[in-house]
Amino acid sequence: MQTEEAFRQAIRAILTDIGFATERFLDYDASGEVFGEPDQVELDVVVRNGQVFVLEIKSSVSKADVASFNRKVAFYARKSGRAVTRKMIVTPYLDPRAYEISTRLGVEVYTDVKTLTPAG
Repeated sequence: MQTEEAFRQAIRAILTDIGFATERFLDYDASGEVFGEPDQVELDVVVRNGQVFVLEIKSSVSKADVASFNRKVAFYARKSGRAVTRKMIVTPYLDPRAYEISTRLGVEVYTDVKTLTPAG
């Protein structure tokens, strides 16, 4: 958890330095839309020129994590009223079974931070 938070802080600093606005989305899902029961929903959001990128930074990602992230993004879009341009997960380990669902749901997964590229 500390490593993820340190990485998250570094990414925020880098993105801010190159002109992106970073936000932490935190809201309570009272109806259980995301997790099946009421719980807090937390996401990292990056905005530039009207484009909205939603990020998840995790030490490992399973099929269930990808599906959960997709529900979080839908919750965020509904609550914020913003259309999401890109859904992105950054992780050093992606369970091979998670690749198919990430592709199907339009979630970009990066296992090497050097492969992150800005949208046109």
